Amino acid sequence: MHNRIALTGPVETSVRPFHDRPFQVIDGGRLAEALLESIGDPQVRALALCGSVDQMCDSVEILTHPARARAVTAAVLTLQPAAA
Repeated sequence: MHNRIALTGPVETSVRPFHDRPFQVIDGGRLAEALLESIGDPQVRALALCGSVDQMCDSVEILTHPARARAVTAAVLTLQPAAA
């Protein structure tokens, strides 16, 4: 699908082993790198690379309280260097 919508140049699509484990993966990092390279706006390129709060924290006490979740996200964003 990524190659079909052509947001980037073609990305190799074969699955590969996940390290030495018995799993085949698409290695989504290749897709993320291609997408990051395609960003032309310098302000967008300068934004911190950060996922959702669920990727940074698994505490129910934080994730079930929006203000706490926003505080964790804000803290992580201030710690992360801007994208190169």
